[in-house]
Amino acid sequence: MVAFSLFSCDDHIVEPPDCYTSRLPATFGDRIPRPENRGGTDMWVVNGQALGPCVRTGSTAGIPPEERENFQTNRSTYENVRPGVWKADDRLRDYDSSNVVGAVLFPDFFANFANPFSLVGDDYELRLACVKAHNDWMAEEFSAIAPNRLIPQALIPLWDMNETVKEVQRAAKIGHKGVCFGGSMDLLGYPWFGDRYWDPLWAVIQDSDMVLSIHRTGSFADRPTIPLDSNDPGAGAATWSNRMSAAIYPTGELMGSGVLERFPKLRVLIAEGGATWIPFVLQQLDRGTNRLLGKHGSSHLSMLPSEYFRRQVCAGFWWERIDATTLEILGEDNVAWEQDYPHAISPWPESQESAEYCIAPIKDQAVQRKVLGGNVARLFKIEAPAGVS
Repeated sequence: MVAFSLFSCDDHIVEPPDCYTSRLPATFGDRIPRPENRGGTDMWVVNGQALGPCVRTGSTAGIPPEERENFQTNRSTYENVRPGVWKADDRLRDYDSSNVVGAVLFPDFFANFANPFSLVGDDYELRLACVKAHNDWMAEEFSAIAPNRLIPQALIPLWDMNETVKEVQRAAKIGHKGVCFGGSMDLLGYPWFGDRYWDPLWAVIQDSDMVLSIHRTGSFADRPTIPLDSNDPGAGAATWSNRMSAAIYPTGELMGSGVLERFPKLRVLIAEGGATWIPFVLQQLDRGTNRLLGKHGSSHLSMLPSEYFRRQVCAGFWWERIDATTLEILGEDNVAWEQDYPHAISPWPESQESAEYCIAPIKDQAVQRKVLGGNVARLFKIEAPAGVS
């Protein structure tokens, strides 16, 4: 098997135990999130209340499946996960073992990239301070040791648009390359993607030369009809298909609403949503624009929805076979491999086998290199590591 140079467009990181205690002012007192072991599980604690695990089953890459079942209840500690989950040097060693030359990074459970620090509740002063602390740690500590391999992305205080704009500007100055966003914002009480409410955010991301990185999950509200604490294995299995709607909605809304018409230099990543379903959606959008809207409603668009996608969007995939039809409709520059390390669903450490399976239908080696790393390097405007083009 050929050893591919892989660049993942979607990996995750967990903040270290001292992320907030070492960065937030002492005046916050017991409000500062800190880890405490409660019943064998490391929990984030605020004001004496345990809010959630520091690490969880989503941090179990490399742990055999038979050992994951009870992980959440009796082994969920920093010591029981791979150090690469939260330490940069160890992360790079894990990457090197599978010839992964770099990755775009999303925060994980507690930081919650779609609704930052929602577990804290309505303490927005604390949530804003935590957003800034996490962004500082990610850019200035974790990613700083290899900025072209560990690509940082900023959290935003989206409950306050003025603060959001300021934080995007600040994050860009300290090295962040993308801005994290969820795919189900309407379920959190926010407007749909085409609403002008979001225009200041789209504008500052575009003007800061960053990427709008939409991750299909993360809102804690993706599928309100299936209880998140359900022990029914059928409920757990169903979420893997139901959550795809959190990728479908933003794709349709961004392509058809006029957002990309108004912001022609806004670059977009749709992560962990897959790619092979998108040709159908784009064809539906194009047909609807031509046949149903016509002169009665499409004057806000100067191009077809699929043309906006090819100009500005890249979709991440990690289990699908990318065939000629997908590349023909989406464009060979618009799909990117991901490995979702350190989540349980990640193919790591079999990243090479995953990549080989996904690109088996692609015979052109130049296109293979694009899909496995070159596209995401170009999207984030970073110097591509060796072997990626």
